Amino acid sequence: MTRLILLLALFALCGCTTMAAYSGPRRPREQVAQIVPDRSSWGRAVCVDAVDGFASDRYYLSFEVLPGPHEIRLSVSERSAVPIYLPPFCGYSGCVARYDHYGPAVVKIAAQAGRTYDVAMRRLDDGSWSLWIQDEAKRVVGAAQTGPTPRDTSWEICETKK
Repeated sequence: MTRLILLLALFALCGCTTMAAYSGPRRPREQVAQIVPDRSSWGRAVCVDAVDGFASDRYYLSFEVLPGPHEIRLSVSERSAVPIYLPPFCGYSGCVARYDHYGPAVVKIAAQAGRTYDVAMRRLDDGSWSLWIQDEAKRVVGAAQTGPTPRDTSWEICETKK
């Protein structure tokens, strides 16, 4: 029982995974449109950097907007891991993760209340990324493209084992 209470408290402290990209109180679902970035590819994620100038945390799972025209700034984060092999006497091994960030690309859409829009991505032959927003019927309502060169790269040590 104690574990259940702690788990519920943790969920309450973590907050919502949906960002309201508008001013004022939260509105009912039928009065807003929802934008959902694609996070289905392992090692790749399309990130919503800003909606109409509202900067966002990359870790939101969805965004709510009011009906009407919107400007969504997108980028792509691609992860690749490089194994680290140390001499056996060290007892450590792991990997270094490299994150390449492409973009930004700006997509303009006209959102409708009660609708859900998916943000999708595809890597092109030249190394750039095609980004688009589609409605529930898979109709493209806005699209843009990043350049082929990452705007920046970050590194982190991961999966270190002794």
